[in-house]
Amino acid sequence: MLTNIPPPNSHQKSAVDKMLSKIKSHQHWPVHADVFNHIPPRLSSRHPIWSDLSPVDMTTQWKENWQSASVTNHAIVVDSTTRQPGFDLPRCSWSLLNRFHTGQDPCKASLYKWGLTQSPNCSCGEPQTKPCVDSCLQTKFEGRLTILHDAEKDAVNWLNSVATTALAK
Repeated sequence: MLTNIPPPNSHQKSAVDKMLSKIKSHQHWPVHADVFNHIPPRLSSRHPIWSDLSPVDMTTQWKENWQSASVTNHAIVVDSTTRQPGFDLPRCSWSLLNRFHTGQDPCKASLYKWGLTQSPNCSCGEPQTKPCVDSCLQTKFEGRLTILHDAEKDAVNWLNSVATTALAK
């Protein structure tokens, strides 16, 4: 979602709709008869691309899917079809920001378990089992999550300095 790319099922349905409308407008093509005058499938489990000929607006479906999904911090994103704040950040910062959005940010305990760091302890010496956004006094982000989401200047500075250095140690 936060990459501004529609979900695969919406993207696929949109591509199929575009292809079917092109085939429909060219009745002399051999494939036209195969798609629009086809024999019924022998197996009920088969769902060929022409089984659903009703066109769907990808943006509308994307918004509906986002509204019905149970995603962490769902209310922060107002319109899932638009680029989110901070989209122009370097990939490392953008990726870390997305992890904080979704509640999947790495903590030292996880990194230690995966063999990516030497110790499960935070830079303050305490075991870090919670995200660095809200656990350690040295690395805690003082603003609200919405400020972090908006990628305001303070949030970007925090991402670039405290968060990256805290996770790298």
